[in-house]
Amino acid sequence: MAQAQKNKGVRTQHPSYVEMLPFWTRMRDVYNGTQSLRDKTTEYLPALTDEPPAAYQARLNRTVLYNSLYRTISGFIGMLMRVPAVVDAPPNTLAMFDDITLTGIPLNVLAQEISEECLKVGRIGLLVNYPVTSDSMTIADATALNIRPSLTTIKAEQIINWKQRRINNKYALSMATIKEEHNIPIDDFEDAVVTRYRVLDMDENDIYRVRIFEVQEKNRQATDVELERYYPTMNGKPMSYIPLFIIGPDNVDPEIDTPMMIDLADLCVSHFQMYSDLANGTHWSGIPTPVFAGFSLKEGESIHLGMGKGLVSENPAAKATLLEVGTSGFAALENILNRLESQMITLGSKLLEQHRVQAESSTTAIIYRAGENSILSALSISVSIGITIALKTFAEWAGDDSESVRFELNKEFFKEPPTPEMINALIGSMQGGMISKDAIFSYLQRSEFYPPHISYSDEQSLIEAGMPKPIAPPAIVTKIQKMPDGSMQATRNA
Repeated sequence: MAQAQKNKGVRTQHPSYVEMLPFWTRMRDVYNGTQSLRDKTTEYLPALTDEPPAAYQARLNRTVLYNSLYRTISGFIGMLMRVPAVVDAPPNTLAMFDDITLTGIPLNVLAQEISEECLKVGRIGLLVNYPVTSDSMTIADATALNIRPSLTTIKAEQIINWKQRRINNKYALSMATIKEEHNIPIDDFEDAVVTRYRVLDMDENDIYRVRIFEVQEKNRQATDVELERYYPTMNGKPMSYIPLFIIGPDNVDPEIDTPMMIDLADLCVSHFQMYSDLANGTHWSGIPTPVFAGFSLKEGESIHLGMGKGLVSENPAAKATLLEVGTSGFAALENILNRLESQMITLGSKLLEQHRVQAESSTTAIIYRAGENSILSALSISVSIGITIALKTFAEWAGDDSESVRFELNKEFFKEPPTPEMINALIGSMQGGMISKDAIFSYLQRSEFYPPHISYSDEQSLIEAGMPKPIAPPAIVTKIQKMPDGSMQATRNA
């Protein structure tokens, strides 16, 4: 494989990239659904021996994909994004998160895209950009011209090569080649698409630089032509690292792991092929096919099917029947399809199971969901760390302090409302002096009994505001009257 890459220049692909590309392609094809697999024709549905092209195309058109991969990933994303992410940043930087990409995409939508790519192919790059400006431009000048940083996602297939080495006593990314499609206008209505390669690397002085290449062919010789070269600066100073952060489902590192759901994708492909056999068989068996045995037809004579005419033969053994499938039918194929669907569930597609009617204990529910929690917890942590690191560079480029920058995805994937038994136990523990009211409130808030933005003091204020006001005691009236003997006497009336 290394030999095939010889003298490729800027187009050189990392060995791990070459090895993993077919996995990524298969994952995307299955995720995109039935038509994506049909477009690849015999790659996913081999032709039968001596099968005519028209018959193969008809069989292909009858075949549909049971796309448990899409449903599983969509369900995982829904659980991951069930609760809004926690985002902290200085006010100036925070205001830019509503359009983090400068293309109208907010940070929360970008985080969903990153999470989805990690589940699909297990890899995505997050590049922090800043427009090339004059070194003399101040932050105020940049603000006036709306020059600001942005984030760009780089698909796994685009990062074709990379290197790592020790830089400033830290093992870090030292080079990455990004394959890009560039549009060159032909006229007002049409663009020509050319492939370019963006090389991000550390030069001989360990300073970050960007080079843009285009491969041009002349006399059957391919030549790497450097179109542009520049050194991005941050606050007027050169950068000592590459602001490209490669995020995986359980790490923030350029190294590649096999997509975690590739086995599920393979089961989907197998199901697609088996369903083709079942659909094709039921199609042909469902079309009535008459069989006539023992009938002697003269030249030009034909047999009439339908009402109005009878079938007559001089052969007493003659008979007319319709072909039909035996009593077992296609039970073997149906059993295989059911088994494949069960295996899909075993491999992580628990979301495909129907809702359980019977009650579950809390322990059973925790065990039942442990597989999903392990996948989602690792993904949540990895994506949160990757986005936080990128946002810190974003904030520094925006001229803010990055110390307070934080992005944290949800880690509570299942809503578990508090049971009456648990509430009674908590109240009993509080009355016994074992826990505080604050601890009970924290538990209820984590269980989503209270909204996340409500604090304990807020709840206390609401309780006090809703309590009935005490009834004021009636006024005491003192009455003074003159007695018959001429003396004065005071009496109180309630």
